[in-house]
Amino acid sequence: MFVDYRSSEEHDSVQFDVSKAARKAMEHLLKLGYTEIGYIGGTSYIRTADGIEFYKDERQKTYEIMLEERGLFKEESMFVGSWGAEEGYRLMKGAIGKGNLPRAFFVASDLMAIGALRALHESDIKIPERVGITSIDGIDVSKYVNPPLTTVKVYTEEMGCTAVKLMIDRLTGRDYSMHVNVVTELMIRESCGNLI
Repeated sequence: MFVDYRSSEEHDSVQFDVSKAARKAMEHLLKLGYTEIGYIGGTSYIRTADGIEFYKDERQKTYEIMLEERGLFKEESMFVGSWGAEEGYRLMKGAIGKGNLPRAFFVASDLMAIGALRALHESDIKIPERVGITSIDGIDVSKYVNPPLTTVKVYTEEMGCTAVKLMIDRLTGRDYSMHVNVVTELMIRESCGNLI
């Protein structure tokens, strides 16, 4: 059983479509009229029998594709490191220090976005008046930060419950694999500006 990752056809998996979730966040920013959109994200990896295998995260791929399709992609607006709130803070500080700050940011996770919000607040950069922010996860604290964070909700508890159900099914006789995709939902809040 794999949760949030699909290893093979033989093993059950429960995941969400990361690319679709990223598309929801990006479409929202584009719908609001943002044309200068930065990206803050982490380097993804999986552990295999041979060690750690790094790969480009689907959120980053979707960001690049959607902006390239519109002729809006700028490599210098991408800030990628590791994961977590501290890293979101550090990467946003780097973006601020570079100057020419994009008008909005798609941030790969809520924790990174919370760190990024802190960096913007410390630099007296108004959100969303100067910079709009959206992310992915929908963790509970995202609605309590200032301003409340626009995010794509991932139903992680449902993913866990579904994984347990699939394991029980396997233990009670199911001999074929199942792959379940759990939907995501855009939670529109104040961090992007206009509440469309």
